[in-house]
Amino acid sequence: MDGLLANIEKHIDVSDDLRTALRRYFKRVEYKKNVMILDIDSPCNKLFFIEKGECVTFYYQEGREVVSFVYPEGYWVTNWSGFFLQERSEEAVKAISDTVLYQISYNDFESLYKEFPIMERFSRKNMEFHVAFSDKMYRGYSFGSPTERYNHLLKHFPEITQIATLGKIASVLGISRETLSRIRSKK
Repeated sequence: MDGLLANIEKHIDVSDDLRTALRRYFKRVEYKKNVMILDIDSPCNKLFFIEKGECVTFYYQEGREVVSFVYPEGYWVTNWSGFFLQERSEEAVKAISDTVLYQISYNDFESLYKEFPIMERFSRKNMEFHVAFSDKMYRGYSFGSPTERYNHLLKHFPEITQIATLGKIASVLGISRETLSRIRSKK
C-alpha cells in the first residue's frame, strides 16, 4: 500500500484518520499475467491503483484487439467513463504481468469524499493529470506519421517501451508490428 499512499500524498496531506480510512476502503488484489481484471460490457464500479506490475486497456474493433494504453506501476486504471458515469465498461483491463492492485468501489470512493472532503481535492488533481495525460496521448497518436507517433511515445511515455510487447506498442500507435520494427531499427 506504500505506492498508493505515496501517490495520494503527492496531491494532499494525509492525516492519520484518512490513512486508516484508505486502508479500510482499498482492498489489495493480485492478478496473474494475462488475467482479465475488467471485461468489456461489465459493470464498471471499481477503480484500481497499480502497486506492482502492469495493465493494459483495450477494446475490439472488427474482431481485432486494439490497445488503448499500457499502464505501468504507480498509475490508476479503469474504464474512466464507465467508472465515473457508472455505466458498463467500453474497454477491458488486463494484467500483462503478475500484478498487485489496490481497488476501491465507486460507492466506497463516494464515502471517502463524504468522510474526508480533502479527497475531492485529490480526485481533482488526479483527474487533471489524467486529462493532460489523455490530451498528450491522443494528440500524439492522432496526428503525424508512424515515426512521429513513436517518437511522441518515447518522449512522453518511455516506460511503456520497457514493459509492453512490440505488438501492444504497435496497437497503441495504430501501426503494424512490421512498421514499428522498421522504425525501431532506424534508431
